[in-house]
Amino acid sequence: LFFKNLKNITLEGNNSTFVFHGKMITWVIDSSENVRIQNLSVDYERPGMSEMTLKEITPQYVIAEAHPDSKFAIIDNKLIWYGEQWMTQNFHAILVRPSEGIMLYSNWNFFENSRAEKIAPLIVKFSGDFSKFNAQKDDVLTIRDRYRDYVGAFHNRSKNIQLHNVHMNSMHGLGIVSQFCENLTYDSVFVEPAAGSGRIISSSADGMHFSGCKGRITIDHCRFRGMHDDPVNVHGTHLKITEIISPQKLKVRFMHHQTYGFPAFSGDDSVAFLRSASLKICGTGRVKTAQLISEREMILEMDKLLPNKLKEGDALENITWTPSVTIRNSRFEGTNTRGTLVTTRRKVLIENNV
Repeated sequence: LFFKNLKNITLEGNNSTFVFHGKMITWVIDSSENVRIQNLSVDYERPGMSEMTLKEITPQYVIAEAHPDSKFAIIDNKLIWYGEQWMTQNFHAILVRPSEGIMLYSNWNFFENSRAEKIAPLIVKFSGDFSKFNAQKDDVLTIRDRYRDYVGAFHNRSKNIQLHNVHMNSMHGLGIVSQFCENLTYDSVFVEPAAGSGRIISSSADGMHFSGCKGRITIDHCRFRGMHDDPVNVHGTHLKITEIISPQKLKVRFMHHQTYGFPAFSGDDSVAFLRSASLKICGTGRVKTAQLISEREMILEMDKLLPNKLKEGDALENITWTPSVTIRNSRFEGTNTRGTLVTTRRKVLIENNV
């Protein structure tokens, strides 16, 4: 589903389920305004997450039952998790203990270094050294590729986006990602496995991810369960000053290995100059022109002279693209990281959540 340069659009799902195949983004809203998506569920025929329940654990072997949705093959005595035109190659494992409602970091190396044998439909015996494998009977080992190359849904450079009664039962990668968007309202969005699916995990990473947005972000009556990362993450992106070209011009660089390749600043954006070590503000300014010269570098020209004490190694924050955030009446469970991660200079209200 691709919404590009559209205005005043409502997608009415009529409580249908959209089942996707392979690694793909469910929908993209790009350069659009007043878009509402409501009354639908999203799932994958083969989720990017693989799950198996541990039936027997000894120092010499483990017997596990794979979830029916977690397709696998035994090749040269090794278990291979695969989907449509993909296979898991860079393993990241989280152990889920349903009896206690907790999630623990784990390790696939024990299984990767063992001998796998299919002994019944969906049942695999792993023979090897499991003397240091920390788990209990009926725990569920959840496995994904650590490279998050797709997102669940993507919103970019758009305004007034509403999601209502949307069930995200499975998502590859980083969840519902909104980048440089204004005014986002998520009401009754449920990031959790489908009822009756028997699955534990709904997202390979975050539930909702907001990067460099502005206006108001409202999350109300939502539910999050079964994620490999934060249910909600709100942040901007600081770029490092690598060169002061002239009294009004500088070069900046994306420093995070997973965040780059987009124009983090535009003409007329207000910015703060920061000391990298302390994040203390050492001045403010306004962008006159901005140019993305490579995937990781931009050249910015300011409308006035740069602060006198500004130096290479300092950083820039985009003040214009910072949101106020309200998170209320929502439930957070089933994650091994944080519940909400919110970084913004504007008002934040978090209330009546569990």
